[in-house]
Amino acid sequence: MTQEPAPRRARLLKGALAVSLALNLLVVGAIGGALWRQGGMAPHHREAGAGPRSYAAPYVQALPRDMRRALHQKLRESAPRASTAARQADHAAMLSVLRADPFDRAAAAAVLEAQGSAARESQEAAQAAWLDLVATMGPEERRSYAEALAARLEERDTRRRPKR
Repeated sequence: MTQEPAPRRARLLKGALAVSLALNLLVVGAIGGALWRQGGMAPHHREAGAGPRSYAAPYVQALPRDMRRALHQKLRESAPRASTAARQADHAAMLSVLRADPFDRAAAAAVLEAQGSAARESQEAAQAAWLDLVATMGPEERRSYAEALAARLEERDTRRRPKR
């Protein structure tokens, strides 16, 4: 004959399980958040960050929130962006080149050049929009922005230094 747990005991057990689950989720979330903030688990993610975004990101992140929003809005409205169809066509062209025998280096270079040209146009538009925004700042506002940028760069460099 099995004995049913008392209702009070069952409620306590359910409560303990709920608390345990909440604590586990809190720990997993904290670990995930730390990994996300640091740019991934592998150290090479932080060390190899010399791409275009690693140069531009601090300039944008140091802007006050309203200016960041205005910059993003201006870029959405005016910056040339390759359409999804154009990017897919470039990828399909590269796949064709890679699958062909013999390999046509010049054709692969042409696809890469087209992709690079689209990326350069987008970067130039972003730079122009940022310069336009900074040009509207008064001297005090610009100095404040420079201080925020310096702090952002110092924080980033401190995070990237190898731990001893």
